[in-house]
Amino acid sequence: MNTVLVVEDEKNIWLGIASMVRRAPVPVAQVLECGNGEEALRLLHEHPADVVFTDLRMPRMDGIELVARLQRLENPPLVVVISGYDDFDYAVKMLRLGVRDYILKPVERQKVFEVLEKLEAELGRHARRRAGAQTAALQMARAAMLGTAPDEAALGALAAHYGSALLEAPYTVVCLLLGTLPGLLPPGVHSLGEMDGQLVLLAETTALPALKSRLLKDRAAGFSQGHQGFDTLSAAYGQAWAARKAACLRGMPFTYDTPAHTGKDPATDQLVTQVIHLLGTADAAAARRVLGEILLWAQNGRLSPDGFAATAEALVAGISGAYAVFPGQVEALAALGSPWRFEAAFAWYEALCQWMEGFAALFAGEQENQSRRKIHDAVAYLRGHYTEPIDMAVVSNQVSMNYSQFSVLFKKYTGHNFQDHLKQLRLEEAERLLRETDLPIRQISEKAGFKSEKHFMRSFKENQAVSPSEYRRITQRRPVAEP
Repeated sequence: MNTVLVVEDEKNIWLGIASMVRRAPVPVAQVLECGNGEEALRLLHEHPADVVFTDLRMPRMDGIELVARLQRLENPPLVVVISGYDDFDYAVKMLRLGVRDYILKPVERQKVFEVLEKLEAELGRHARRRAGAQTAALQMARAAMLGTAPDEAALGALAAHYGSALLEAPYTVVCLLLGTLPGLLPPGVHSLGEMDGQLVLLAETTALPALKSRLLKDRAAGFSQGHQGFDTLSAAYGQAWAARKAACLRGMPFTYDTPAHTGKDPATDQLVTQVIHLLGTADAAAARRVLGEILLWAQNGRLSPDGFAATAEALVAGISGAYAVFPGQVEALAALGSPWRFEAAFAWYEALCQWMEGFAALFAGEQENQSRRKIHDAVAYLRGHYTEPIDMAVVSNQVSMNYSQFSVLFKKYTGHNFQDHLKQLRLEEAERLLRETDLPIRQISEKAGFKSEKHFMRSFKENQAVSPSEYRRITQRRPVAEP
């Protein structure tokens, strides 16, 4: 029990009753006291009470008029009348007006305890009924938002069972990022759980200031316009969802307004292609700049929120398709397919940029490894075919590499250009033949792969500073045997 109000003009009596209430076996959070009906009504306006103990005879406004006024309140408290023997018959008649019980003076502590226990049980039943009504109403509200509105029979049965109409008060639907609600919801605000990946709240209009100031001040939450009744729930949810997208783009709360357009700028397809291509060159910085242009278009209205989401989805799908050879990276990318999974679109942008930087580094490393392997294969191919008519175009094609790229990488990984490497292999073979055979110089030139004997002679002398014949004479000279 939250609050009990004692209304009695005799101070000693109200202090006594208040003391009994505080010592009762029923826990009471707050006990208020006042001396007449007018004061009681003012006090109840600021501090609603669950139970009111009131005397019948009081100045200015007696208990009879107070009871009548209390019944007209939106949430009337349970009333217990305090009376003397002279007023007993009248007090009994007041039970028919909604008074729950009466206590004769002098007030006995045990009687106060018994009355409070009975009223606590009644309040518990009321609370369970209200909770049941609220649960059923919220389930119906969720269904209505998703396009399955309850029929009149279902609404009528619910209202008849719980004794109150549903969603008569003006309300607002709120969408915000799932899992980001920072505290308990204020009274009049109800959670409908997850819908379309967002957390959805149903807030009575009177509770909005507290909700915004206490929980959603700096959050990118979307608010619908004010609505009333079940039949507008679907429209309200659509407004809140659209407002949430706009709030995500702006990084701040946003109340629904009619969108200027809902399309997608065809030029964004070119930007998506650019980002995918730049990732293939491991240029994450350039990809970041192009992605920033997409975000800017969405924030300044050139691209609608739905168009922005479609572009983000197309970008992630395009990257996944183009670089499926990196399954671990592609799996991580899947979580970035929708900007609405982030508090703000800029957070999505930063997360995707971070992924691109990591991917570019990985891709560059993989490209480096692939290039090394290809040049290694090219060198091995050269060792097996250097005596044949061969050039760089043949070898680069053999390892499936661009001619210009092959030229640069060959020098990077071997330390010298292709022609010098090929000539060195041929010279090494010619040196071997000169040392180990007696073949004529012309044949050695042909077997080593030189185009002409003249070219061979010139190349050999440039490399060894002697002619092939002199090299043979020097290397084939036998040591003189000792006598």
